[in-house]
Amino acid sequence: MKDRTAVPASTKVDCGTTPFNQPVSLPGRLLVEYIGDLGPVTRRLDMVPATTLVAVTGTVTALHLTGPDEEPRAVVTVTGSTFESAQCIVGTERYLDLWDLLVEGTRVRVSGRVRRPVSNEAGYIEILTIGEAPTLAATQAVSA
Repeated sequence: MKDRTAVPASTKVDCGTTPFNQPVSLPGRLLVEYIGDLGPVTRRLDMVPATTLVAVTGTVTALHLTGPDEEPRAVVTVTGSTFESAQCIVGTERYLDLWDLLVEGTRVRVSGRVRRPVSNEAGYIEILTIGEAPTLAATQAVSA
């Protein structure tokens, strides 16, 4: 008699196929630069006071468009070289000026203000300007 309790091969699930060395994104911990009381400072976004003007370089890893066609907005995830990231918001007033740089995989230099609706959360960066940043290889070649 056939064993009908066995699971067919097509429904078996392989456990452990995800590599353990896969990087984990660290949201809100992207290193940002700003001018502090004693000069230039580099800190994680979650440690920077709200309304501080910051600058950051990273790669656009996600893009979510929101709002109607008449008032487009975007939420951009910028990720650093060690997989820390920050959410950046592009408002309607700047969206049309910046949309050509809002492409996944593009390395960008962003400046904007830190916004923190909830005081104990990392917050986000409200983008004021965005530009294409040099690639890592070009930066290393210049510094060599």
